Amino acid sequence: VADVRAREALAVLKAECFTCHGEEKKKGGLVLTSREALLKGGEEGPVVRPGRPDASKLVTSLAAGAETHMPPKKQLGPAQVRAIRDWVKSGLAWDAAALDDDPSKLAPVALAPLPASYRPVMAIALSPDGKRLAVGRAGTLLVHDLSRTNFPAVARIEAHIDAVQSLAWSADGARVASGGFRRIVLWDGAAASPEHVVTHGLSGRVAAIAFAPDGQTLAIADGESGRTGMVRFVDVATGKVTASWPAHSDNLLGIEFSRDGTRLLTAGGDRLVKVWDVATRQPVAVLEGHTAQVMSAAFNPDATRVVSGGADKQLKVWDIATKEKIIALGSPVASITAVAWPGDGAAIFAVTDTGGVFRYTNLKTHTGEQSSASGDERRMGDMADAAMCVAVSADGKRICAGSHDGSVQVWDNDGKLLGTLSATMAIASGGTAAKGPEASKASTSPAAPKALRQGAGGKPAGPGGLEAYASRSVIAGRPVRAGLKPADAVSISAEPAGLHLSADSPRHGIVVTARTADGFDVDVTDALAFSAGRKAPFRLGDAGEVFATSPGAGALSVRFGRHEAVVPVTIDGDPDAPGTMASGSRPPSFVRDVLPALSQAGCSAGSCHAKPDGQNGFKLSVFSYDPKADHAEIVKDIRGRRVFPAAPDESLLLLKPLGVVPHEGGQRFARGSETHRLLARWIRDGMTYTMTNEPVLRSVAAFPKERRYRKGATQRLLV
Repeated sequence: VADVRAREALAVLKAECFTCHGEEKKKGGLVLTSREALLKGGEEGPVVRPGRPDASKLVTSLAAGAETHMPPKKQLGPAQVRAIRDWVKSGLAWDAAALDDDPSKLAPVALAPLPASYRPVMAIALSPDGKRLAVGRAGTLLVHDLSRTNFPAVARIEAHIDAVQSLAWSADGARVASGGFRRIVLWDGAAASPEHVVTHGLSGRVAAIAFAPDGQTLAIADGESGRTGMVRFVDVATGKVTASWPAHSDNLLGIEFSRDGTRLLTAGGDRLVKVWDVATRQPVAVLEGHTAQVMSAAFNPDATRVVSGGADKQLKVWDIATKEKIIALGSPVASITAVAWPGDGAAIFAVTDTGGVFRYTNLKTHTGEQSSASGDERRMGDMADAAMCVAVSADGKRICAGSHDGSVQVWDNDGKLLGTLSATMAIASGGTAAKGPEASKASTSPAAPKALRQGAGGKPAGPGGLEAYASRSVIAGRPVRAGLKPADAVSISAEPAGLHLSADSPRHGIVVTARTADGFDVDVTDALAFSAGRKAPFRLGDAGEVFATSPGAGALSVRFGRHEAVVPVTIDGDPDAPGTMASGSRPPSFVRDVLPALSQAGCSAGSCHAKPDGQNGFKLSVFSYDPKADHAEIVKDIRGRRVFPAAPDESLLLLKPLGVVPHEGGQRFARGSETHRLLARWIRDGMTYTMTNEPVLRSVAAFPKERRYRKGATQRLLV
């Protein structure tokens, strides 16, 4: 029984409390991730007394109305509060397994083919001789020959179902490794054939990989977004995981060996950079200073310094011995997505989420606050979309970068564009095109449904006379049970007076009001009998909500005693594709569907991700005034960390507000809810920004518009 209570309570703490009271944040000096730390308490003393829940702040602060209420922004449910109380009362037993991130205990995840429109280049890697460039475009691995004119592709392999997240060449150029979701493939660099496929012992997306200088070990940055970031070593000869340890409290985004192989560098979503001793697997230095996720880091030639770039738009150079920032480069105008420090260390390269490609030379060390230039910045090139990765030859003469739109560009050291590698390039003569070992598992996507007819300007085609409601209805507040007898009503009225629906607006509600003899209005919607003819092109939901099913015309009848009201309903659409509206055939768009859903969930509120600096590296615009920036933040920021098109339900955009992953804002919507289904479908369909000829919001109307009520009356509002 104690074990059950411990698992239930620790699950609540992990989901609701660890974000603020973990080893990294330690708000109020309180850490809840171990029994010893919990018993120790925080800056205000102990927060728990085993066996005495009513004397434990950990319990009393959970009550509604508590003077110091926890969590600050939400009220835990009764079952969650009871789990904590019972656990403390039973003696505070600790079950470490409840917090274990062992990949063998993770539920399997089925991957679907990526949307056709989603073809980002998340990873590139140059061979040691600088002649071959490996490119991961969506799930495809390509190898381009940079020694030949126009840089032809000499190999194309369907390597992963999910997007290729990471690539690395061995020091001798004999092998190239690719990483995806819970999967690594070691390829023969010449034949482009798989030597080993590693799937056992992995927990999430392999965001970065690096070969040890001797080529015998592959270091991988593993972990699910928002959860423990793991370093794992893979034996190259056998393809087996030989070592694993937790390195960061969030997933790893970068990893690199020093050139002598004695040190390992990791960059984490927990805002930290760490340098590890490879032999002992203990941290040599923890570099703190970034205020958002660190997306990439690199050693200088002798591994005495580190450069790191992050989502906080900062590019920093650190001294490992002193653990101090000694150089700040560039100006904070865009997130740094990837960095490189090649060759003799004379130049640092970085790319940004606005497509900029930069080189920094003449680095100048500063102590204290910098008052002068810390290096010479040169803009080497600009990409049309967010740059996701960078690779530089050892001599600095070739700079390559990949972008979210699927293109790869190559420059020389003078900033001259040498070529653009697009998704449509053919395989060179004598090259290799093959399906990888996992390609047979992919399933094809169903054909898109036939498009519905649209009128000019994207408005529904069809008869006029009724306003076309272009946004879904929302019934706010609790259901209202009328306290009025039918005999006391002199008339009833229904609003809106008529409905004009289409596939773009397939549902709408009705609000019905009864007028009494003394002139008062009473909401009777919840007490009515609604009906429609058998051939009506719609179905009825709760309280008279109308769901369009096929094109046509009909009427909704409402009756309250001897009084009746009729609401005409017109539905536009394609008569050759009945039922498409009910099945939700219209692909969701970010502007029309997703932004309102996020707003309703509170994500874009000024107290949450619309703060001036965002929240935990995730920033949305207030009232969604900048939808393009919001779309890029969700889809492209931190190399697509928040979305997972091959398995939408594994997307951080869903896991956090569902409460699956610790979230400072708590649970924002329920699994299976309309918002959950909408966001999952939007990710699965390719994360469309807006549709061609998409209807534009013109106005908002609320019903009833005007009413006279008795004191204490309640009324639903239809919007």
